[in-house]
Amino acid sequence: MGCETVSLADIAVLIPGFSFKSKEFGSGFARAIKIGNISRGINSCDLPIVDTSKYAVGKLGKYQCVRGDYLVAMTGNTIGKIGRMLTGTAYANQRVLKVSGTDKVEPGFLWAALCTTGFHSHVLSHVDSHSAQPNISAKSIGEFKVELPDLATQKQISSVFMSIEEKIEVNNRLNGYLAA
Repeated sequence: MGCETVSLADIAVLIPGFSFKSKEFGSGFARAIKIGNISRGINSCDLPIVDTSKYAVGKLGKYQCVRGDYLVAMTGNTIGKIGRMLTGTAYANQRVLKVSGTDKVEPGFLWAALCTTGFHSHVLSHVDSHSAQPNISAKSIGEFKVELPDLATQKQISSVFMSIEEKIEVNNRLNGYLAA
């Protein structure tokens, strides 16, 4: 099992979110993911509504997140927090990084790489601004190094990791029902 060391940007497409105006929130039919909405599992029905009617068809396409896309908080006290789309579609808002895998990486393996303490440490040690509110760029996040095995090994790792993730999702839903 030989691994090559690659940058996250070599195996994933990284797209910083769109800067919706605050007045665009609260009406419309689309959903948006703000930094505060990033959680381990994101369901679009739980996200705020945003009016996208003033934008040309296709302008926002690259910001749209679907099941299998991952999100990273790029600013504030939750910098480096990660989430993944479970259901529906939504647009990544500003300072939310959309991470989509390429054909070079198994999706579950990519998620496992983002869940590591190494990824979180990378984000915290590569903060681009040292003001009161930390910020990191997509470029800096893309420099994160990943030990990338062959696709067959990635699939094995992904299978184990994602089965654990599914159990976590089920337990979280059950806990939500019990708390209600």
